[in-house]
Amino acid sequence: MTNYTYDELFQRNIGVFTQEQQDKIRNLKVAIAGAGGLGGPVAYNIARLGVGSIKIADPDKFEVSNINRQFGAYVDTVGEFKTDAISNELKRINPELDVKTWNNGINAENIDEFLEGVDLVIDGIDFFEVEVELLLHKKCRDKGLWIFTSQAAAEILTFTSFDPKGTALVEKLDMENFNIRNLISVFFPKLPKIATEEALSELKTGSDVHISSHATPPPFGGALLTEQVITKVIFNKSVTVFPEIMFIDLSVPEIGYS
Repeated sequence: MTNYTYDELFQRNIGVFTQEQQDKIRNLKVAIAGAGGLGGPVAYNIARLGVGSIKIADPDKFEVSNINRQFGAYVDTVGEFKTDAISNELKRINPELDVKTWNNGINAENIDEFLEGVDLVIDGIDFFEVEVELLLHKKCRDKGLWIFTSQAAAEILTFTSFDPKGTALVEKLDMENFNIRNLISVFFPKLPKIATEEALSELKTGSDVHISSHATPPPFGGALLTEQVITKVIFNKSVTVFPEIMFIDLSVPEIGYS
């Protein structure tokens, strides 16, 4: 393998970023919980930015149905852990990138290790894994870590970030009467056209329900979420912070906030 220096690999970043900012990017340590439609593209983007350390956690293996939209999903990676396949892809971008993987996902036993030493967190956890998501959010709040997340359903993308000193996710959820529609209402101020009353009535937490998606939303969402990270962490400017939600309807030229 041909060896290139870090400066050679990321020289075209300079101009968008100052050398000082690029050095900050190089020293960033990012934890990505979930390596699917959101986590994979974000990992790809930040690797090309020149981030120096990435932790990825996801218990799932690639399935044939992932090929239409997920980074790292190919016919020859079906059956591989998503974290392993994505790690191999990232190393092709920057062989010196420090990538650590958690093939059992995150849980109460390993979450402290997963978050140790990181600067920020990407929440790409499956929409129906509510308990894991709340565990992540509680730990990040305790540790003073910002979380950046995006959700996608068909043609609708939503974005927000969680300030560890701001409004917590659980504060907007009715946990006594919790159901998946409660979570949907928090993240989706506008629903896609396919979210008919009949479709919503079939949703149950933990059920084997799949939300339709295709090749465009994941990289689009991953790119915009990466821009939110850059805006906040590198340029120190304001971003969309929960409970404010930014949403984009890819079927029409509309961007909105709620």
